[in-house]
Amino acid sequence: LKKLVDKKPLFIGFSVLTGYFSEYAINISRKLKALDPEVPIVWGGIHPSLTPQQCLEEPAIEIVCVGEGERTIVELAQALEGGKPLKEVQSIAYRDNGIPMYTGPRSLIENLDECDINLSLVNYSRFVTQLDDGGKVYATVTSRGCPFNCTFCYNNMFNRRRWRAHSPDFVVGKVLEMKKRYAVSGVIFFDDNFFVNKKRAFAILERLKAEGITCYSFDMRIDDVDEEVAIRLSQLGMKALYMGIDSGNPRVLELLDTRKPDIDTKVQKLSILAKYNVRVWASFMVGLPTETWDEIMDSVRLAIRISKIHPGVIFSFYCYVPWPGSELYNLAIKEGFEPPKSVEGWSKLDWDLFKDNHWSPKFAPKELRKMRMLIRYVQNLSNERDSGRGITSWIKSKVKGMFYTLTCYRLSRSNYFLPLDMELYRHLRRFHLWLERRAGR
Repeated sequence: LKKLVDKKPLFIGFSVLTGYFSEYAINISRKLKALDPEVPIVWGGIHPSLTPQQCLEEPAIEIVCVGEGERTIVELAQALEGGKPLKEVQSIAYRDNGIPMYTGPRSLIENLDECDINLSLVNYSRFVTQLDDGGKVYATVTSRGCPFNCTFCYNNMFNRRRWRAHSPDFVVGKVLEMKKRYAVSGVIFFDDNFFVNKKRAFAILERLKAEGITCYSFDMRIDDVDEEVAIRLSQLGMKALYMGIDSGNPRVLELLDTRKPDIDTKVQKLSILAKYNVRVWASFMVGLPTETWDEIMDSVRLAIRISKIHPGVIFSFYCYVPWPGSELYNLAIKEGFEPPKSVEGWSKLDWDLFKDNHWSPKFAPKELRKMRMLIRYVQNLSNERDSGRGITSWIKSKVKGMFYTLTCYRLSRSNYFLPLDMELYRHLRRFHLWLERRAGR
């Protein structure tokens, strides 16, 4: 940090998310200020954009970029360099003699291709993952926002329920540049909803496949799945799709998003993906406002049902965190949620409950521990068996089947007493991966 402040930067910026990430950001900001009280600390990203006034209550934070930052940060740099008043910079919050000021929102960027990143300025090798099969993968974002109205999501406030995207030419060009610079062979798209425009999505995927690039994952809504989509994705060699199943309870689904399909329709669409061997990462949320333990168990039962229909599904259960500005955030407050009174207070809210903490006072510590065990066990709810031949494959399939049966039993009965099976499964999995790497597979 001292090396950084010794360079006398114009300002130091942080992109901050809600949750424990904010604790790291505030600690580093304070250390920087202690090293050089004159260096301006600027926060941006989703969380500061939704809570700018609270961020400014922290002495170490002087300026908040609200919303998209590409244009704002340039104007801010020009103002700081030229000694211009901050009130002339649009879409920032700052303190003027201790009083919080906001300069008002700017329009969203319509042509995202204007936001071009010069890859030569960043050492992207730090963000490229080496796979066991020798391939290299990196993650990128090709669009912003989502046109849907999920009540738990930040997009309604941050992106104003708008979806905007880079052109296929831009996306493919950037991936190919990464291939040339870092020999990447695969890509993960971290868009909130990559499949809003189906024609654009397939244009990107097909052109990348022609260039020898595999798409490992992207987010799409389950209601976009049909027979034609599943066939095309299978032909393109898609590794996995990331989908929000969200809940196994009809009332909770209605609470989250009235436009999502019903439970039986979700199961039917997952069976289509199973038919064409398209793997899925299925996410659920638990601990939602007004949700009961019986409704949480509906989600568990649905996950078990799905695992029998589509063995290639990997499940993730996340604990709901109230996002400032979302519709469900206000309901959480009615249910007893007390919003943190400081920036670092948000670090106590965890989607994986690793601190035994939760937003709702209605969940006792014992219930939170049970919820945490549920989240851990559901990660082992895989019914996929070894497709190889021979005694080794037969043994692996039998062992995995045994653990699957035990996992279903524990989850369906909320029985997590003495979870030695989880530890044994984890060690066997590590040993298996070590053997595969050693064999050069």
